[in-house]
Amino acid sequence: AGHIPTRVGTRHAVTSGLASLEHLYDILISTSTEEDAIRAEILDEISGPASQDINPQSAEKNRTNRLLATYSPKKADALFKLIREHGTWLTPTLLVNADPRCPGSPLPPIDDAFLSDLPGYLQRFVQLPDATREDIELDCRRFEKLSALVGEMEKAELPLLAGSDGPNPGVKPGMGLHDELMLLVRAGLSPARALQIATRDAARFMGQGDALGTIEVGKVADLVLLDANPLDDIRNTRRITHVIVNGVPVEQ
Repeated sequence: AGHIPTRVGTRHAVTSGLASLEHLYDILISTSTEEDAIRAEILDEISGPASQDINPQSAEKNRTNRLLATYSPKKADALFKLIREHGTWLTPTLLVNADPRCPGSPLPPIDDAFLSDLPGYLQRFVQLPDATREDIELDCRRFEKLSALVGEMEKAELPLLAGSDGPNPGVKPGMGLHDELMLLVRAGLSPARALQIATRDAARFMGQGDALGTIEVGKVADLVLLDANPLDDIRNTRRITHVIVNGVPVEQ
């Protein structure tokens, strides 16, 4: 399982047997009508003769605009069919692409309260970088496209996993998964489906479905108890009253 190098690409990774694809960036490249040209440009920026003269921030901004403008539903349908045929799992990590500064974002602000219980070295990881209004607007547009892609993946019945990729800007270790579940529901998954991919399906992917992932007699009792129903509101996964590890309640 892992990231998709630009030189490899999603199709080759899938047909070569990679078990799980992490993140969506190469999916966005693979569904562009200008895929080949964009891949060549990225590789040239990394190791081409003029790589020292390229402004990576400016190049990335221009490329993102092109990817959003050249998205092909036809290519996406064909790619999703290939992924489904090969049984490849996908971990969208929507949270790592989200920015709480986007209009209407459900994410908490990255303020002193957010950072307060983190050690200093982690605070540096999760703080958001300074950005212009133009940069934030572009990031917001990209996130909405990625979110829509996840909705299409769910409709295509692709096997999904829930991951937050923390620590990263805006991604708080521990709480990040709760935010990811919220974003997955916002993208079109039902609360039940979001919970399944974070528990039952995660255990199945790891080959541990007989011992973990669901609450059943004979399985390891690793679970949390909530005081509100997450099927009514996925944000209720945060309302934890008890933590049980291997059948033993954890004192809080």
